[in-house]
Amino acid sequence: MIRQTLAIFLDAYRDLNARKLFWVTLILTAVFVGAFALLGVNDKGLKVIAWQIEMPRQMALYAYKSTFRPLIISVWLTWAATILALISTAGIFPDLITGGSIELYLSKPLGRARLFAPKYPAGLALGTLQVVAVPVGGS
Repeated sequence: MIRQTLAIFLDAYRDLNARKLFWVTLILTAVFVGAFALLGVNDKGLKVIAWQIEMPRQMALYAYKSTFRPLIISVWLTWAATILALISTAGIFPDLITGGSIELYLSKPLGRARLFAPKYPAGLALGTLQVVAVPVGGS
């Protein structure tokens, strides 16, 4: 019983992982975080790539944080990454019900809840992976 559930979860994960939209979203997140990683704070002030902007450290930290919060958290994580994660995982259930896919699962007696339940955490896992990429890449 557990092996079947794990097999369905693994199949859903492989299906979502094979989609190009998921990888496009993950690459966009990496580019967004990488671009923001070019901005940094040191003892002399704010550093953008190779240019140094002289200012007090507290003022540089404030500028960095006031740029990070609206761009990364308010725009990217709140809207862009969430919408892209929803779009990339939206086809899990409709693709399962299409002809050819459902017959394989129904060849063994499975309840509907056991058939759909592992697909939901697989979608959540990939959505979480997209969101976790921001703090991991930013540190």
